Amino acid sequence: MPSRLSIWKKLVLVLWGSALLVFVLVGGGLLIYQDMTLEARVRELMEPYAQLVAVGTESAVAFEDPLRAQEILEGLRANPHILAAELLLEDGRRLAGFGSQRSAAPQTSPGIYVAGRQAELAMKLPRGGSLRLSMSLNQVREQMQRALWIFGTAVMVLALATLGQLTVLRRTLIRPVRALARAAERVRNQGEYNVRMPDAGRDEISRLARSFNAMMEAIQTREEQLRRLTRLQRTILDNAAHVIISTTPEGVVTSFNPAAERLLGYAAVEVVGKETPALWHDPQEIKERASQLSAELGEAVSPGFDVFAARPRQNLPEEGEWTFIRKNGNRVPVFLSVTALRDEDGRTTGFVGLAYDLTERNRAQDEVRELNRELEQRVAERTTELEVANSELESFSYSVSHDLRGPLRAIDGFSGLLAKHYSQQLDAEGRRLISVVRGNVARMADLIDDLLQFSRTSRREMTFAPIDMRTLAQEVFHELRSAVPERNIVLHLGDLPPASGDRAMLRQVFANLLSNAIKFSSPRPEAVIEVVGNIEGEVSVYCVKDNGVGFDMQYVDKLFGVFQRLHGLDEFEGTGIGLAIVKRVIDRHGGRVWAESMLGRGSSLYFALAAARRPENRALR
Repeated sequence: MPSRLSIWKKLVLVLWGSALLVFVLVGGGLLIYQDMTLEARVRELMEPYAQLVAVGTESAVAFEDPLRAQEILEGLRANPHILAAELLLEDGRRLAGFGSQRSAAPQTSPGIYVAGRQAELAMKLPRGGSLRLSMSLNQVREQMQRALWIFGTAVMVLALATLGQLTVLRRTLIRPVRALARAAERVRNQGEYNVRMPDAGRDEISRLARSFNAMMEAIQTREEQLRRLTRLQRTILDNAAHVIISTTPEGVVTSFNPAAERLLGYAAVEVVGKETPALWHDPQEIKERASQLSAELGEAVSPGFDVFAARPRQNLPEEGEWTFIRKNGNRVPVFLSVTALRDEDGRTTGFVGLAYDLTERNRAQDEVRELNRELEQRVAERTTELEVANSELESFSYSVSHDLRGPLRAIDGFSGLLAKHYSQQLDAEGRRLISVVRGNVARMADLIDDLLQFSRTSRREMTFAPIDMRTLAQEVFHELRSAVPERNIVLHLGDLPPASGDRAMLRQVFANLLSNAIKFSSPRPEAVIEVVGNIEGEVSVYCVKDNGVGFDMQYVDKLFGVFQRLHGLDEFEGTGIGLAIVKRVIDRHGGRVWAESMLGRGSSLYFALAAARRPENRALR
């Protein structure tokens, strides 16, 4: 069939067919032309001779002079193509002539008659009678042969031109097209994307070659990317710890990774090409899930693969716990997540399921529950023990307070009496020693009070309420300021954000911080104290600054500990418990406390609380 012919054969067929058609048409036209113009050409050859004879023999015919007529006719013998000539009188008698006259023309009908290889002319003479000439057609045939030779030469030239065209087309068109076809076949059959075509030139073939090369570059690049992606996907699938199974839109398995083989006990060749629910899913679970989905989605979901595909088809997540049945019949709890695969147009092309074994997790959860149960029991036991210990500690604290205060009051009382009644009998050193004793008794009493206060801070039940922190700080400062009226103290009080907490405890925080600021700024002619605050996100931050002596930041970790002092008693009085109480109160409110300072530059003590929330619900970090 023509559709199966190569381009080369088609070109040969077209060119040679065209040449043959031209040959047939031109040759046929030439023959038709020769046949149609034969009589006219014969007339052109014979009429001049006939006219010459008619003029010369006019008198001979009129006087019936055969000699004169014969003499004139003999002049025609010089033309070898004139075969015969004859002069006939009006009554049909022959006046003169030569040659054999075999005419098929009627005796009385003038005209040109062609028969075989000769032509005959019959013509009436002016004076009566008639002339008949018989002439060979060799001259006409020679003309025709010359025309045929010219036609044959043209045909040869046409054939040579056709061969030349075929040669040029073979070199410039067929060879590049064949090379391009072979390259395309190599790409199709062998996947050789590194094939390239010569693309020098500006014609369509070169443009096609450049387009082919560009296409091969793009395909080769895409093929390399696909190969890398395929290798990456295969590596991920082969080394993934989780089960990865892909299916067609109908649920037929298309891939089954090694983790799935290990978990389910099936080889990939046993699974690929089969439907998933019938292989390793519990029919009862599928039936229950189908009922849930039907109620949830408002459409009928059949108990089969639709259970896994219904939600992903609607771009909804499908994940949950399932029971897989291994090949040996053992049941395995898994967590399964199903995702729809889509093409560029959004059509679903398949599904991929990701699952992992929950056996260890469930076992760990059981262990955690058991540990929690044991821990709760231990906590309950320890809580009971702690409550007993706290109760005993509280009793002990009050007992110590009562037992210590009696001897301290006695020491203070007797040393006071000694100083009052026997001061004249004591020298200066004795009076100084009595003063030292009474000072240490007072310090011991303060220390006992602070310890009791620290202990109560841990045990005291908290009552939360909204607090105007600015008013609270102002009240505390005025109380402390009245104790040292001789001091020049300036307070800069900013707009403090409100807080939610135990008012009495937070009052103690301000009391301890402000008293420290007043105490450690005493060496300054003018003590400047600043209380500011701001809200940072969900946290309210408060700061008490002073222009006092400050401290070295390398000891900041000791600042909020019990009995931790960064200055000696000879410099500043105190028990070292005030900031520990501050930290304990802020901790119970779910906040945090920190400090910044520099020796000789004053200190800044910060505490932060959850803004307007109960700290039990949100502790700060």
